[in-house]
Amino acid sequence: MVHKRAFTRKCLIESKSILGRDIISNKDHHKYKDITNLKTYTIDDPNTIEIDDAISLEKRGDKCFLWIHIANPAETISLNSALAQEAMIRSSTIYLAESISYMFPKELIREKISLVQGKESLAISLKLELSDKGDINSFSIERTKIKPDYKLSYEEANEILDYQPKEETELIIFYNLINQHYNNRIKQGAIIIEESEGIIFKKDNYYQHKIRKMSPSRRLISESMIIYGELIAEYCFSKKIVIFYRNQSPATLVDIKKLKFFNNNHVKNYILKSSLGKSNIEIKPKKHYSLALNKYSQATSPLRRYCDFINQHQLLSYFNNKKQLSEVEMLSILDKVKLSQTQNIQLTRANKRNSILSYLEHTKKKKWNVIFMRWMVKKEKLALLYFSDIYLDIVCSLNGYDQDLLGYEFIIHLDQLDSGLDIIKVTAINYN
Repeated sequence: MVHKRAFTRKCLIESKSILGRDIISNKDHHKYKDITNLKTYTIDDPNTIEIDDAISLEKRGDKCFLWIHIANPAETISLNSALAQEAMIRSSTIYLAESISYMFPKELIREKISLVQGKESLAISLKLELSDKGDINSFSIERTKIKPDYKLSYEEANEILDYQPKEETELIIFYNLINQHYNNRIKQGAIIIEESEGIIFKKDNYYQHKIRKMSPSRRLISESMIIYGELIAEYCFSKKIVIFYRNQSPATLVDIKKLKFFNNNHVKNYILKSSLGKSNIEIKPKKHYSLALNKYSQATSPLRRYCDFINQHQLLSYFNNKKQLSEVEMLSILDKVKLSQTQNIQLTRANKRNSILSYLEHTKKKKWNVIFMRWMVKKEKLALLYFSDIYLDIVCSLNGYDQDLLGYEFIIHLDQLDSGLDIIKVTAINYN
């Protein structure tokens, strides 16, 4: 199984070697702008160790500059190293209900290449100035040395944005400016799909459930990452740096009036998602339609995604006047990564399905409120139902219902459930 693949001995030796070195060699100090004086925040889930990103606000007179920092593993991990080769095989970190399989060794992430509170770290930072309307006035990409002051959870950041204490004006100003850019993208035609989602995880040998809610702090980080990906794409294209772009074909037109007939946000988002064009990773930029951006790259998760890591290596090669990977080499890497990504997706989906069924077995609840989404295979009575109590879509064998009404709400009785055999049979009990 992909997620059980052990790091090779050579990887562990390389990892220990990196752990024993300073983050910057004496000869390379001049390459990095020291901005450890800036008040810097990381905002993430409480138990996350892959802290890829951080933010800062710099005030100069009546101007405010936003800094978006991304961890810089490419500075310390050579592209020809065993660590990089292993990361390519893995292609990404895999998050399962029971465990996490990291793209890089866990100790290396925690101790050296993650943006840890109170520790000096290397970053590739975007410095930008936004207008009051959210337009980008100017930007630059810089190699920096930062020192995160605050490690906030999303909930803690939400409290700051809600109560707005004077001591945290930097975070509040940052959010207000970012929110203007978010609103500006909507005016440009961005398709916004935001909603709470159910998460199943295993703790103390039991499968448990929590709801991940969309919130101001999550929007703050999400929009910051979108801006970073947009401007890295613009910068690399202008400098003829070959990177992976995330492109998306045009969306199918959706009758907005149709959405008004549905009260449930999940159903509205389902309709929007079904209209979206296909998204692809390519080495030539095209428009990303749902983001309403002319160019976009995924560059904000070099600790978690191998393509982001490669993009960062290409950028650093340009900064260091070193030979970059050619288009042919990049396409070869992409072919290998896509195969692994497909396996990761299949593994993650199978694990999610099993964990949901295991959770339902544990709860022993027999009646659930659901919303009909669509028939997967109508002849076999396989339907996609949205369990509104736990914010999850689940494919079930559905009896007692024979219509095809998207958004129809009813109660089902759970007749048979077996996570081992992947069976879930339900009956609609209040369907008219």
